[in-house]
Amino acid sequence: MKTHFLKMILIISLMISLKSTQAQYQSLFGSTQTSWNIHHEQLFGNLTDSLVVDEDTVVSGSTYKKLLYYTYFGSNPTLQNNTGYLSEDTITGKSWYFSTADTNKRLIMDLSLTLSDSFSVDGSYVQVDSVYYLFGKKHIRFDLLTRPNEKFIMIEGVGTNKGICYNNAGLPQLGAYLLCQHKDSIVNYQNTDPQLNGVCNSVIMGLDDNFLEKENLVLYPNPTSGEFTINLKNASKSGVGFTLTTLEGRVIQQEQKVSSTTVVMDLSEQPKGIYLLKIEDAQSVNVYKVIRQ
Repeated sequence: MKTHFLKMILIISLMISLKSTQAQYQSLFGSTQTSWNIHHEQLFGNLTDSLVVDEDTVVSGSTYKKLLYYTYFGSNPTLQNNTGYLSEDTITGKSWYFSTADTNKRLIMDLSLTLSDSFSVDGSYVQVDSVYYLFGKKHIRFDLLTRPNEKFIMIEGVGTNKGICYNNAGLPQLGAYLLCQHKDSIVNYQNTDPQLNGVCNSVIMGLDDNFLEKENLVLYPNPTSGEFTINLKNASKSGVGFTLTTLEGRVIQQEQKVSSTTVVMDLSEQPKGIYLLKIEDAQSVNVYKVIRQ
């Protein structure tokens, strides 16, 4: 009887131990791919930064996700010298970030916070004013405005609506705002600010959707489930270049110096989502959105 009782105690202890090691919160990272597009303002105009998870890296004995840092100065993402590092604890919902521009490890998210708790944002302490769930994700909201009608929010499995590097003192970001987050090439978060119109790249937010028909261009079908056709009514004599990429800048298909007026490109092997098509010749460069449905 005593042996049976001890076995029961051991089993219960083991179950409690296993439960305590299980993740309580959704991870910030996808299984194969994760990226954040962050809008911010500069004196010379607005920019969109894209932080893309590269690989696991050990720093001072701790494991971090290494982040490649791209900036859109136009339609093309440019890789920056700065590298970011992000880690998380899915038990407590805490996340930390530092970079080669600011090597101080900073707490950027804490989902264990409750009403009236304080948290440091941009060097000042602000208080939690609401805790709620939306679309199965825990949200911690603070009494700090990030947009005219939107407060600072920590979002489970996403980060914050100011992005993940908002506390980076080495890269001050005026008006930092998370445009979107992708996990495994699927949109996991999309902004709802009416001024930004739900875009994922504020630098090229004027891109065209749906069936495209311009003075010298017809692109169809858009949205597409696979192949789509680009028809140029007047191809440049010097040739035209076509580059199809993901929002993070990964090249899917590229055709250079094409003299034909019709080109067929293919998204059938890609996940559903938004892709960018760049068409350039000697006179101009134009970028369009193509939707894979």
